[in-house]
Amino acid sequence: MTPGDGMMITPEVLDQLERRYLPAAEQKCVICGAPLTFSSSGEGGNRYNCSSAGASPLAATLRSDVPLLKRMEHYRGSAWTDRGEASPHVVELVRAYRAMAFPEKAS
Repeated sequence: MTPGDGMMITPEVLDQLERRYLPAAEQKCVICGAPLTFSSSGEGGNRYNCSSAGASPLAATLRSDVPLLKRMEHYRGSAWTDRGEASPHVVELVRAYRAMAFPEKAS
């Protein structure tokens, strides 16, 4: 990606950048907003998944009101891998840009 290559900086692109550079402790599930918890290590980083009972394929398997397939989809969809790229400076820059470029969507 280079300046002038035609890439539009949209709110979605800013969301992806913010998610990429947030520290693991601040990551939230993209599906339900619950905190993420450590699930495994390897493949270039630590993997985190949604901590909610509605996402866990293992929690309350026999007595859950959420079907197993739904929990598995939620769990997989919430996956985030920490590759050690966290940078509060980048997150601050992304948030400042969002506030200026998209004030109605600023968080």
